Amino acid sequence: MGFRWVLAGTGSRGIGMFARPLAKDEAFKGHAKLAALFDTSPTRMKYCREVIGMPELPSYTDFAKMLREVEPDGVIVCTRDNTHAEYIIKTLQHGKD
Repeated sequence: MGFRWVLAGTGSRGIGMFARPLAKDEAFKGHAKLAALFDTSPTRMKYCREVIGMPELPSYTDFAKMLREVEPDGVIVCTRDNTHAEYIIKTLQHGKD
C-alpha cells in the first residue's frame, strides 16, 4: 500500500507540488498514497479533488479529526506560511511524520 500522506493546504502549492504528483505519477504507485485532504476551505478541497481526479478523497476542515480518523503516516504541510508551525507541531504530537 505504501506510505499514506495527508495534504494540509490545497492551494496551488499543495496541488502542484504534492497532490497532483501523488495522484498521477506512476513512480509513486505502491510507494506513496494520498489518503486525505485538510484545508479550512471546502471550496479549495473540492477544486483539488477535481484537478487530481480523486472526487471521493476524504476531506476535512478539522485537523485533529482528520488525524484521528485517517491515521496517516505523514502530513505534507502546504497551508499559509504563517500556520506551518502550528500544523507541524500538531502532526508531531500525534506521532506522525
